[in-house]
Amino acid sequence: MSSSMKKRRVVGGGGSSGDNDIGGGVSVSEELKDIKSTMSAMLCMMKDMQGVMNSMQKDMNGMKKDITKLTKKCGGMEKSIKDIDETVDDVEETLDDMRKRQKYLKALLQNQKWEYSAPRPSEEYWNNLDDQEIDEDSPEEFLADIQKCTKEMRYGNGDGDIQIFIHAPGLLYNEELFPHWKEFANALRQYQYHQKCSHTGRITLLSLWGMELSDEVVDLLSRALESTYFEQFGLGGNRNFGEKVIKFALDYFENNDSCKRFTLHENPMNNMEDIKRLCKIVKEHPTITELSLCECSISLEMVKAIIKSGRKKLRAIDLGGNSISTGGDDTFISDFLANNKILRSLFIHDNQFNDDDALLIAGAMKYNTSLRVLDIGGNNVANIGWEALGKAVFDKTSLNSASDSNHTCTIGGNDLGSVNGNVKNQEVFYPVNIRQKKVYSILSARNRTLSNVDHFDDDMPVELLPNILTTIERYAKYHETNEEDDAPPRDSQDVKPLSVVFEILQRWDKSLAVFEALIS
Repeated sequence: MSSSMKKRRVVGGGGSSGDNDIGGGVSVSEELKDIKSTMSAMLCMMKDMQGVMNSMQKDMNGMKKDITKLTKKCGGMEKSIKDIDETVDDVEETLDDMRKRQKYLKALLQNQKWEYSAPRPSEEYWNNLDDQEIDEDSPEEFLADIQKCTKEMRYGNGDGDIQIFIHAPGLLYNEELFPHWKEFANALRQYQYHQKCSHTGRITLLSLWGMELSDEVVDLLSRALESTYFEQFGLGGNRNFGEKVIKFALDYFENNDSCKRFTLHENPMNNMEDIKRLCKIVKEHPTITELSLCECSISLEMVKAIIKSGRKKLRAIDLGGNSISTGGDDTFISDFLANNKILRSLFIHDNQFNDDDALLIAGAMKYNTSLRVLDIGGNNVANIGWEALGKAVFDKTSLNSASDSNHTCTIGGNDLGSVNGNVKNQEVFYPVNIRQKKVYSILSARNRTLSNVDHFDDDMPVELLPNILTTIERYAKYHETNEEDDAPPRDSQDVKPLSVVFEILQRWDKSLAVFEALIS
């Protein structure tokens, strides 16, 4: 091919031509430059955007820190506001207490001019007492008690608590006594100021015992007690004063949120509706822990209803003197004791329980570690029942049986010997180191006949000799007091610990030889 042909150009599209021309005449190099320029601009924009993003992230981090600081500051402010509110509430409560106290002191100041105005009964009243079969001192005791309690409420009793206890065995109502009840009721009403504003001097007990209460007196007391509350309220020995007084007692119990102990003695509650109401009150009451219904003619079915209603809150139940009988084949009471962890005292004295009941109760005591006092005296329990009850709290068969006995409960009502640190008719319970006392009493009794070693083969493996020697000294100190409770006094029949140790070391020669062989 000639050189002229190689130099020939292809012309097209009106642009410059050549081997590096494309389409419309734009060279590849120029287009690449444009692309590079665009990419460079985009990279710059991306860098700018990254910078902006980094700046925004930095601002956001700063804002987060500021928000955290503000949150903490707000939290502190909220806490401060809460503290201020609480302080204001405390101040308002204090001011309210001060106003109440001022109101009471004003009433107390006015009472300094008050005088007991109820007149002493006439000579005719005293002459007519000869026809009544009552304690000759009852009228004077009534007048002394009601005047004393009335004056304490009127004049105050300093910071000490007041216990209102008016005692007049067998005293019948007479219209000449009504002015004294009126003075008493008026004092109760005015003492409400003290009840509401004083944190120290309170009326903790109201107990009216032995006298007859007329309908007029019941109405008077009902009005006076509408907003006066006591921790303990009791009516007893009032000679079957009737359904109206029982209603009065239940009304007060139901409306008194402060009542912890409710007592109603010698007033038959043979109306099942009254029992149902009592059970409802007990079940729903916020503070009641003790219920005493002695000599109220309560049947076994009523007892079951009462116990069921209070099984989760009552710590003391007194059902003495109700002639309750199970026939010996009802396990309700024993089942209740075996499973109850709340009750601390149960008084079922002077009923119709028998040996079968005692055996069931003794069996329940193996599982009960909460009961502290069980009074079952005055029932039809003979030697078999008392022996079972005695073993329940102190089985002297061996050291192991003594250790496994019930160590929380004192059983009263018969001479069980020195059980749980008590002798007959002593109302003392020592919950500290009772196991120690029982075990040591067995060691002491055996020491007096030099028979400890003879029993140890059954009671204790010889390998435990060092432990028993250490225990002797420690258990002998059961009578020593500590900072929390008083321990039982030392039993006069107990020997010195050195006597027991000396006996063991002196007479246990064969066992000592075995022990030495074991440790060599």
